[in-house]
Amino acid sequence: VKRIFYYDILRVIAILSIILCHTANIYSPYNYTNLKLAIPGFLNIIGTVGVPLFFMISGALLLNRDIN
Repeated sequence: VKRIFYYDILRVIAILSIILCHTANIYSPYNYTNLKLAIPGFLNIIGTVGVPLFFMISGALLLNRDIN
């Protein structure tokens, strides 16, 4: 089976974005008027990309499978 390396890179990006999302939820009261308090909110927004990215990677890996 030939390994596709850009899927691994996308998987790393998805893992890091989910970690960012979960660590940003520690600081739950977001306040977008102060930049220091807005950073966890922005990290949470970036982190929401991870789960759909995992679904897309799963679908792409299942498309080229030969099922007998």
